[in-house]
Amino acid sequence: MKAGCYHLLILLSLSLLISCVQPSSTQNSAWRSLVRQEVNALGYGNTIVVADASYPYQNIDGFRTITVPEETPEVIAHILESINEKQHLKPDFYVSSELRAIMNNQAPGIDLYRYQIASALKDYPIRELENSLLTSMSSENAKQYTVLVIKTETTLPYSAVYLELDSGYWNNNSEQALRAKMAEEKLPR
Repeated sequence: MKAGCYHLLILLSLSLLISCVQPSSTQNSAWRSLVRQEVNALGYGNTIVVADASYPYQNIDGFRTITVPEETPEVIAHILESINEKQHLKPDFYVSSELRAIMNNQAPGIDLYRYQIASALKDYPIRELENSLLTSMSSENAKQYTVLVIKTETTLPYSAVYLELDSGYWNNNSEQALRAKMAEEKLPR
């Protein structure tokens, strides 16, 4: 009898431990729903920073920070899903140039992370800029537009991915053609 109770106690303990380690489906759908809602509210001029766990909380108007229980590649995939559903945005992607220079022995897992990011963004050009420039760009954008920071559980240096958003149905060429036509017809701007 004691052995049966002991085995039952071990099984219950393991079940409890596993349920604490793995995010519940409710928790998983909650962050997905929140990210989808936030992304759908954004427009051209907004910026999304998918950041690592130690990314600083910005105490500046224009920044909005949410924290999700997921790694960066999964969050990026979900953002792209949300954008592709609505097709109202076109993202331009940036990563820090420091990311390419970090060796796996300095930050174990960085090689796999770079591969995961490249795979997730295979259909998009990825621009590299120094981290300080990316941070400055976000701060400058926050003066006029909302910058959404999504803090993830990723614990790798210089792993933030920046998305600069533009309209998904109107581009710079269309805007230039419109302005040229208005100038030609002497329409007020």
